[in-house]
Amino acid sequence: MASDIIMLTNGPGELLTWVCPVFDELRNSDRDYRFSLVLLPCLFAGGKEATIAKERLGIDRIIKAKQIYKFLLHPHSFVDEEWYSSGVVIGLGGDPFFSWMVAKRLKFKLLVYSERPFWLSFLADSVAIQNPSRRSLKRATKVGPLLLSAIDKSPGTKKSPWPEEPNNKPVKKIALLPGSKPIKLKLLIPCALVVADILKQKVENYSLCMFMAPGTSISDLKYYASSENSFFAHLNLTKPSIQKNADNEYFLLTSNRAPISLCFDFPAYASLQKADLALTAVGTITDELGFLNVPMLVMTPCQAYNYGLKSERYPIPGLIGLMVRIPIIGKFLTSLLYFAITAFSKPMAWPNIRLNKEVVPEIWEGLSPAETADKLIQLLYDEHRLKEMKRELLNLKAVPNPAGEIRRLVDGLLFP
Repeated sequence: MASDIIMLTNGPGELLTWVCPVFDELRNSDRDYRFSLVLLPCLFAGGKEATIAKERLGIDRIIKAKQIYKFLLHPHSFVDEEWYSSGVVIGLGGDPFFSWMVAKRLKFKLLVYSERPFWLSFLADSVAIQNPSRRSLKRATKVGPLLLSAIDKSPGTKKSPWPEEPNNKPVKKIALLPGSKPIKLKLLIPCALVVADILKQKVENYSLCMFMAPGTSISDLKYYASSENSFFAHLNLTKPSIQKNADNEYFLLTSNRAPISLCFDFPAYASLQKADLALTAVGTITDELGFLNVPMLVMTPCQAYNYGLKSERYPIPGLIGLMVRIPIIGKFLTSLLYFAITAFSKPMAWPNIRLNKEVVPEIWEGLSPAETADKLIQLLYDEHRLKEMKRELLNLKAVPNPAGEIRRLVDGLLFP
């Protein structure tokens, strides 16, 4: 019997590391499933999630975030073909309330995957949790991080962006991962240009590669590496040139002739694993690097404020996010919030959260891009710290094929 599978998700991280492995697992099963994707409102969305989903998954039945409320009111008017009589709604990110509402409107079973227990757990037919705690329901199933399935089943990179190492001259490989969110691109791309210039002056035999997230393009790179980007203008940088090498591949060349290779392949896990050190910002990327056993230096949301760009607010969800937008009061609340975050900081990089201690360094203080580059170089030459980081990252608990566990839960709901 044919059944509908409706997957709900929000940001780009959840789409690529949660939805993709679950979709691949269910698509390759021997069941007759028809897939649909519902994108939920998200402050951290890059705006290209629907395009990425269509290209990566080949799903045509996609309900965009701006259509969600109309979809909840009239779910039967958004599809060319009527929904099947049986199906499962899978919550893979975002507020589980939306998943519950969709399941109720279509009279489907509800399965919710979450990092931790959530407030609507008791309403779900099945609950899958990464690491159940004491507050978890007895019927919650531990499945582990879906990211592991995404990494295990990812194809190899078409071509390594790293240069071949000359004999007896090991090349230090540094990965830059600016992510896909506008606020991260706005900060990390100019910062990468400064880092490249300083590396050229202070480090011998190195290779610098910027791994671009899905949905980002050369035009995005040109925009954020120009005076149209307020942070780029704030640093008084000179616009870099974007050129092609002999293999017809793009690379950046700073005003000081420091090269930055560009990798647009995704996933590029095989190439990332070869990096000696990575510079990135908080988010799903830190989780990917952690499971890939790559040491990293992580920038926090406070950097926008620390750099003097107080108008460049990192997206804040919920009621506080609305309050900081109030004129006058909002500025005071923003200052108070950043002070509180800095004074009572908790780990924000995923490896630190999972292991409940600082394994990878996070930048909280107001370091300039040049000071960030110096800290990166200091870490690059600290062999003991890098080895210790890699050793600690091995402690991230692995569960075999988490996406397979989701498939078994879906089959159990439809074919008890």
